[in-house]
Amino acid sequence: MASFSTDCSPSFSVPGLWNPFIIFRSRSSRRRLHSLGLAAMPEKRPFERLPADVSPINYSLCLKPDLLDFTFEGKLEAAAQVRQATNQIVMNCADIDIITASYAPEGDE
Repeated sequence: MASFSTDCSPSFSVPGLWNPFIIFRSRSSRRRLHSLGLAAMPEKRPFERLPADVSPINYSLCLKPDLLDFTFEGKLEAAAQVRQATNQIVMNCADIDIITASYAPEGDE
């Protein structure tokens, strides 16, 4: 299985790799669901989308809320079709800390 990982970055880079189907797996850290006090708004970043040659096919999302601490943990698995060779796929994860991430081309388990 081809794999890669990242600690906190929403950018996934797979140099020189092309496969028609890819799977991303990530596990997020605990996050606050809302702020109890007045906090400064985070800087607004420009809106980004997946490249036109990358189409999501299926998502599996599992969230585990902690209602006492107003946080959550979660796991996301996403399958996508890549129609043109690329060395990078950037995925958005605003206000989420990624603990681990992995990549597996279709057929590799």
